[in-house]
Amino acid sequence: MNTIKKHEQTIIITLLIFANLIVKGIFLKINALGGDEPFSVYHAQMPISSIITLLSEGNNPPLYEILLHFWIKLFGISELSVRFPSLIFSCITVIFVYKIGIKQLNKRVALYASVILIFSNYHVLFAQEARVYALLGMLAAISMYLYLEILNELKTTNKTSINRSSTTKLIVLAVTNTLIIYAHYFGFFILFVQLTFVIINVQLLVVIWKKLLLSSAIVIVLYLPNIIIIIKRFLDSTRGTWVKPVENIGNLFDLVYLFSNYNKLLYLLVLFILIAAAWKLFFKQIGKKYLKACFLFCVIPFFFIIGYSVFFSIPFVWKLTSINYFSIGFPIFILLLTISWNVELKKKVIIENINYRFIIFWFVTIFFSMFTVSFKVPMFIDRYLMTAAIAFPLVLGISLDYLIQETRLKIIIPILFIAAFIATTKQVSPNKSTVKETVAKINDLKTKNTVVYFCPDWFDLNFIYYYNINYFKDFDDVNIKSKILNYLHSEHIFPIKNASQINTMLNIKADKILYLDDAADFHSPNNNIKKKLNNLYQLKNQYKFHQIVQIYEFGSKIK
Repeated sequence: MNTIKKHEQTIIITLLIFANLIVKGIFLKINALGGDEPFSVYHAQMPISSIITLLSEGNNPPLYEILLHFWIKLFGISELSVRFPSLIFSCITVIFVYKIGIKQLNKRVALYASVILIFSNYHVLFAQEARVYALLGMLAAISMYLYLEILNELKTTNKTSINRSSTTKLIVLAVTNTLIIYAHYFGFFILFVQLTFVIINVQLLVVIWKKLLLSSAIVIVLYLPNIIIIIKRFLDSTRGTWVKPVENIGNLFDLVYLFSNYNKLLYLLVLFILIAAAWKLFFKQIGKKYLKACFLFCVIPFFFIIGYSVFFSIPFVWKLTSINYFSIGFPIFILLLTISWNVELKKKVIIENINYRFIIFWFVTIFFSMFTVSFKVPMFIDRYLMTAAIAFPLVLGISLDYLIQETRLKIIIPILFIAAFIATTKQVSPNKSTVKETVAKINDLKTKNTVVYFCPDWFDLNFIYYYNINYFKDFDDVNIKSKILNYLHSEHIFPIKNASQINTMLNIKADKILYLDDAADFHSPNNNIKKKLNNLYQLKNQYKFHQIVQIYEFGSKIK
């Protein structure tokens, strides 16, 4: 018994890692590579210098592809191989979320947050994807763990200086934060949260400002090679991106719904727990009677009604939330409320409850800031919210633990809540599983005289990975797509954007024409490809693989 007690934390962490590996790893190769995964894998095959040069022209910093480059040198580019690093990153994230909980909060919150993280569909998805987002989540968790370690060492010092251990941790934190922003530009939100939290807590700033300057200087020096690039990317993003601007407050609650495993019942439970915990907090901490009544019986219940209205018809609320001023004002109000809560508390305490306050501040600042900014510069989509999504299980764990104080209920209710997360977990994303089947069907139907078109044209890397992986491996780091297009064209396969690119002269010599439509109308609006093919040729067969993925088989004779 004493041995178990002595190694309790090691046993718990081992069990959490094992559970994470099972939940997220068992179906790691079920889904075909899809979305932007082939992009990352294709570029990761290139020399390091080419990766850095080519990715500097787009939206992706190079860290993930550089790491993947060395990985695939050892293990190849199979689906299992290229996704395995993301699974490893996910396991490390679970460790640090648990460590944040166990060291800075309490054992209950540590377990709640870790298990929710493991069984979150959101995190399952990115742990099974050969993209940067699992790495971003891991670095965010490590960074916040180090940050809280530094803040909490103030408890054991004379509150006027920080010991050498903290200095070492600050340097490690600076390196970690540099890696975050070399992994993804939205990693800057982590730095913003850490800096802002110190600034609004003046007592912390007085103690830590010299070390904060040191840490910031290290980040700036290490990031100098990428400064010009990020300025260009920022200027480009202000002129518009492929991400659509948010339309109303519903977009905000859609992401909470996603974090709740896309389950209506679980979403309402999550909403209730978060808002009930806020209600209790305000009840205890607001001293002014009328202000307390305003929040407890007007503001907070109204927030719940807004979230509830996402799935249930409440015409007045729908009309209100469609007003831009309200949709922008709502998140700004929550941000200001969170900041004022921290500023008000600083008058009473310096360190007490700082961990709870910081984690709530972390989630609220990133989540609501990104939503607000997205009216002007769109960025409020699932993958870009990874740095907030790491905080979300911790916020839920804190809310559960704070809300339920009765001893028996403190165990039973969280277990039931976590059971709901476990019951609603899905390991397979249907949106990607059709790529392999679709290309296999093309291969079955195609002869040497068949002409194949597909749209969108950037689907070429996805297509060729399954059509002929040797073509995919034969990369060109000078003219990126030239070899791929030459290979495809040599087999009468044409990526196209619109109907004007259909080669009617070539079609005359074909025995059939195949058209792969992968949500073409969404990716290339008004492309008119299907319309033109219907007008010219007889449709023989139609094969549906997903609600947005279809193959059309046409005869080659003009009507």
